[in-house]
Order: sequence, then C-alpha cells, then structure tokens
Amino acid sequence: MRLSCRAAALAGSYEAASQDLLTYAGLPIDAKQLQRLVSLMAPVMNRWRQAQQPSLPGATCGEVMCIGTDGTGAPMRRRYLRGRKGKHGGRARTREVKVGTVFTHRKPSQPDQRPERDYHSTSYLAAIVSSDDFGPLLRNEAIRRGMGSAKTVVFLGDGAVWVWKLARLNFPGAVCILDYYHACEHLSLLSAALYGEGTALARRRYRLWKKWLLKDKVAEVIKQATQDLPEQPGARKLAKLQVNYFERNRSKMLYRTFRTAGYFIGSGVVEAGCKVVVGQRLKQSGMLWSRKGAEHLLAIRCALLSGWFGNFWKAYAQSGQALAFSA
Repeated sequence: MRLSCRAAALAGSYEAASQDLLTYAGLPIDAKQLQRLVSLMAPVMNRWRQAQQPSLPGATCGEVMCIGTDGTGAPMRRRYLRGRKGKHGGRARTREVKVGTVFTHRKPSQPDQRPERDYHSTSYLAAIVSSDDFGPLLRNEAIRRGMGSAKTVVFLGDGAVWVWKLARLNFPGAVCILDYYHACEHLSLLSAALYGEGTALARRRYRLWKKWLLKDKVAEVIKQATQDLPEQPGARKLAKLQVNYFERNRSKMLYRTFRTAGYFIGSGVVEAGCKVVVGQRLKQSGMLWSRKGAEHLLAIRCALLSGWFGNFWKAYAQSGQALAFSA
C-alpha cells in the first residue's frame, strides 16, 4: 500500500505508476486499482496529519517562519466546472488549487548575505477550496510546524486580494511582504500607462522605480506617478489602477527594511510549490480531473514533499489498521 501510494503520486500517470510497480517491485497492480487505493488512503492520511500535535517550544529550527500561499489552475472535467466562469468571460477549463508553504530560516550573519531556507524545512498544503476555508488549514499546518515558538512570522504573497485577506484573518501578527518581482511587474504596467508602452521614458522610469522600491521609496513612486497622470481617459484609468495597487500595498513594499531584517522579499518558494505539487502531476497532456480525484492525489504528494509520508506509514502499521484494510 505504501509503495502503491508513492508510485501513484510520483509517476506521471496511474498507468505509468502501474508499470513502475511491476518493473521495480514485481507488484501487478492495475491503474484503476491504484486510483481506488489513493482515494481510500488520502483521507486517512489527512486525518492523521491533522491530529498531530504542534511542535514543542524551541523545536522550530529557524529564527524566522515564512508562510506563503498562491493559486494555480488544474484541468477539470466539465461536470466539475458548472457555474464557473473562465478568464475574460469564456468557458472555465480549470479549478483553482490553493497551495500553501511553510518553511523556516535563520537570519543572515552578514549584512550583504541573503537568507537561505533551513534544510528540508518546507512543508506543503494544497486543496481545491475557497480562501476562507484554506486559511484555517494553512494556519493549522503552521501551528503544527511550531509557529508558536518562532521568533518572527513572515507572510509572503503576491498582490491578490484573497491572499492578504487570508493573511489578515489567520496570521494577524505576521510581517506581511508583497513579492518584489510581482511589484516590479506592476511597475512595468504603471510606467507603460503613464509614458507609453516601450518608450524610452517608460523604460527609464521603470529602472529608477525598481531601485526606489529597494530603498523603501514606494511613497516617492506613488507621488511621482500621481503627478504624471495622463490626460487621456483610457491611459489615466489604467495608470490610476496601478497607483491604487501601490497605495493599497505600500506597507508590504518596504524592501530595504525587510532585507535589513534578514527576511525573504520574494515568494518564489510557494510559486515553485505550485509547479512541483500541482503542475508536475495534474497538468500532464490530456489530463482532466474530478475534484476529489485531484485532491486525493495532492494530499499524498504533499505528504511526500513535506517529509511526513514515512512517519504516517510507521504509525499506520503500528496501529494495526493495515490488517483491517487487508481483510
């Protein structure tokens, strides 16, 4: 059962997992049986994980606990997309998977050094639920990881409204940092709206404003952009939209302050998590998923990538439940 769940979660498809089990372990288990086994064990694994006690005080391996969340689409069967709108008003083809990461790091010993994650400290969470439901799940995972004993809690995210609502409700004491590279994308949009896409002035302003952001000068960016708002209604509306973005997130863009404190200023860990947890398994060519089928597979992938897959199976074998299921 352990080998079957592992193969099903890591292979490119259930068919490939079936072939791997036969080749490497001599286990003739067909793809449909593997799928049924995953649907059987994933809820058991989730319940076991949720029942684990928080880490003991002092068990947090780093000075800083970082929490991040993002969303990525998973291709779904049509019946699971009813009533949902796609991008630009078209037909929906995917459901958003919420992905969360929790990891720890120590502050750099030298001012010019960048922080590095503690080895094997990242745990992952993924589910096809609303942000209101995902927030408590992510908070519980952070508590299990020892958030209560962390010296500092940092929340990293992009500019999506739901991300910061989740952070406000579930991590009220965290230092909130908007991903620097997402901020730079909005700087590019702002400079294009103000000075014309591709113009020399737009490029100069973009390069200057990137430097200003790294010097805690987001207020200066907003001031200059407001002064330079164009007269044309269309361009003015686009420019104001971007100015409002920086106004709304200005307290999360103090990048020199954050760097001086030794924090990450990029959300690359959770963005990579979207690719590793979801993309590498659920977005293969021609794949279409049911909601439960996707969530069950994601649960096992998160267990493997987070490092608690082996601990679950040890506890499962000791509990005697393996005999009950085999019967």
